[in-house]
Amino acid sequence: MACERRPATTTDAGIWAASDEHSLSVGPDEPLVLQDHYLIQKMSQFNRERVPEHVVDAKGGGAHGFFEVRDRRGARDRGTRWSVGVGLIVVALGLAACSSAASPSPSVPPSTAPSLEPTVQPSLTPTVQPSFTPTVEPSLGPTPTVGSTATPGPTATPGLETLSEKDVVSGDDQLMARGVLDIYWPVAPGPWPVVVMFHGGGVTKSYLGTHAKKVAQLGYVVFVPNHGFGGGAAYDALLASEQEEASTAQAACAVAFAAQEAPKYGGDPAWVTVFGHSAGANEAAMVAFKTPEPSAGCLADARKDADALIIWEGDWLMAGTPSFWDPIQAADPAMFDAITPWAHIASRPELQVIILESENNGLGRDARDALGPDGWLTVRDPSGVFTAAFQAMGAFDDGNLSLHEWQTVLADRLQEAGNLVSYDIMPGSTHESLSSAGWAKFLDAFKRAAALAD
Repeated sequence: MACERRPATTTDAGIWAASDEHSLSVGPDEPLVLQDHYLIQKMSQFNRERVPEHVVDAKGGGAHGFFEVRDRRGARDRGTRWSVGVGLIVVALGLAACSSAASPSPSVPPSTAPSLEPTVQPSLTPTVQPSFTPTVEPSLGPTPTVGSTATPGPTATPGLETLSEKDVVSGDDQLMARGVLDIYWPVAPGPWPVVVMFHGGGVTKSYLGTHAKKVAQLGYVVFVPNHGFGGGAAYDALLASEQEEASTAQAACAVAFAAQEAPKYGGDPAWVTVFGHSAGANEAAMVAFKTPEPSAGCLADARKDADALIIWEGDWLMAGTPSFWDPIQAADPAMFDAITPWAHIASRPELQVIILESENNGLGRDARDALGPDGWLTVRDPSGVFTAAFQAMGAFDDGNLSLHEWQTVLADRLQEAGNLVSYDIMPGSTHESLSSAGWAKFLDAFKRAAALAD
């Protein structure tokens, strides 16, 4: 009697495999099915197999700095400074590779851990990312300003890298809702640069929570205030322009309070960056250029002028994107000057400005009713300076005035006023969200703002 020939292999459970050469499929020459668990097991083992000859050993280095154009006297031409980065990578493949740049030195024992610290530590950007602790005060135990209250924020989700977070009262103003802030800071000792981040319209400070955490992980003390919320009947009785002025004064209080409290969290109040997104960019620009006095009841002792401004798609040049501004402007002509700081640009030529724009922002406005005696652009630009700039670049040719076109005019206007300006597009991003490449551009803006403090 002939012996029955058994299959050559077994499954992970020790069961004989029906076949090592065939797989289950929908039909002849049709796709394979996931029910073939033996095939899935084999593919998983193959994918996880570690072949020494296929392991890549890569080592490299890099440098970051600025490229400047100077004349023969050594003076730097304004607007001719660019951020430059260089990276060098050596890749070794296989066991026989002998590149000294990619292989450890034979004089160093294998058990010795490589140092993570460079010979020269950058002054503001740490090589090792600072760690963060949820709802834990810094080791020095910051104490809130007299008259303020502080309550712990929400507990962090286990397993996520997060940081200390709390509501802090910055001041009380009868016209505005109570000023409260979230604060994010590195646990590692500073001094760190400081940034105040203003959210857009229709949302609260929690909208920028993820952005603030990522910026704090770069080595920033981050303050995120609530702003723009009226305080009741006294606020409602104001004209629209007066409401905007009250909101800007509250925003100025947040910046002054951040500068005053920053040392308690390891921050350096000598350099404060102001950031704003959407309507928050209007607020940030007003604080940076107009430099208003803080609101009544502010717990800060003195006004603090911003040293750098980062704006993400603010409409403050023309306040012209949504048409709902038109009736407000018609009813209260002072509204335009209250919400747009373009008249104050020339007053702060030393301010460093970074303009961010999402590639797919979709923002713009019909320009066919922009011109003429009663056109919305004519009302906002009585001198005709911006209108002439738009006409020179052909912005009206397609009947639409896009965000990119007026951001370009804004950048040109700032450079003419003497400001150091950077204009960056965040790839694959929208007005509300950032792609991975957009996040890289977004965070790079804060790195450059910190570098300007040197």
